Amino acid sequence: MALDATLDLDPKLYLDVGGRRFGGWLRVRVERSIDNACTQFGVIATRSWPGAEEQWWIEPGDRVEVRVNDEIVCTGWIDLVSPSYSGDAHAIEISGRGLVCDLVDCSYLGPPWQWKNSDPAEVIRAIVAQFDIPVTFDVDLGEPFDFTIQQGEAGWEAIDRICRLRQVLAYDQPDGSLLITRGSEEVCEPALVQGDNIYAATGTLDDRDRFSLYVVKGQQPGTGDTSPEQAAQSVGEIADPSVRRFRPMLLVQSADTDNGTALDRAKWEMQNRWGKARTATITVTGWLRPDGSLWPINRLCDVVDDWLGLDRRLAITGSVLEAGAGGLRTILTLAPPEALTPAPPDVETTPKAKPDGAGGGGGSFWEQVAADRRAGEARRKEAKQ
Repeated sequence: MALDATLDLDPKLYLDVGGRRFGGWLRVRVERSIDNACTQFGVIATRSWPGAEEQWWIEPGDRVEVRVNDEIVCTGWIDLVSPSYSGDAHAIEISGRGLVCDLVDCSYLGPPWQWKNSDPAEVIRAIVAQFDIPVTFDVDLGEPFDFTIQQGEAGWEAIDRICRLRQVLAYDQPDGSLLITRGSEEVCEPALVQGDNIYAATGTLDDRDRFSLYVVKGQQPGTGDTSPEQAAQSVGEIADPSVRRFRPMLLVQSADTDNGTALDRAKWEMQNRWGKARTATITVTGWLRPDGSLWPINRLCDVVDDWLGLDRRLAITGSVLEAGAGGLRTILTLAPPEALTPAPPDVETTPKAKPDGAGGGGGSFWEQVAADRRAGEARRKEAKQ
């Protein structure tokens, strides 16, 4: 597609920079994910503004609001501006990220560096205050703890450690603020159905980052109820019988850890890694749902796709808005909602894995597919009654 033409898109995407609105893009990509701290966007356009006689300029470091029609999808900064030309075409590429990008890129500069018996939410607030980024909590982060930030550690790295310790999610909002939350139980419409609204789909089963045994170790301050030996080494471990050879992982927590929090972290690692290893990438045409809204992230959605072996409710963990020669598309990444659950109801104990790797067990993938189909048929039958 010639780079001196523009796409007539509906809905339209705009960049609002310095009191001016820019649009008329050749290509568009806006990506959000619960696994990424901040929204990312990129556009390509002609250098001369469509319908305008003067050239226009956007510079790295400019603050930007990215909008779909009038709905803000990202508030952040321009990172990159790259003009280019060839013998018969010229273009300019612009990309950027949400405000939280500074937390990701930059080191935290104290004080304070250490917190004693502090609310985890207050620690996060102190970290983001350095960058003047608002933060919202819609979940309780639990008991006070002791926490230390290492010299040179990025603000986001410290926040990510806290989130893993307390099994919560953190990602940016369209207004640029940081949200601390858990996996949502809200279901969004419509369902994604093969032969109906699914344009393309890919399933991925990837066990490279899964392990048969998760061991979490840490330390806690000594108290009257805790012996020095218990305080010096807290341990939690859990086995994943569906990993059929011996693959251990040892994690050392830097914050205060008792046996209970160590076990919670081990459960979280097992469930999170299992969920990330069982994903579906589904493409639908257009950017908007039938009600006129964009597809959300951190929402549940029913998926029925015989080719992928799916007939169950999945969590939308990421979305990409794309536009190009092929028109408008939304690419959704979905994973089992159990991956976002800090304390799965079917994991109550700490089973020991067999050291020779002969453990294993657990249902196969195809057994799970059959179970999902039975559950999906029962769910639809119940909905009709």
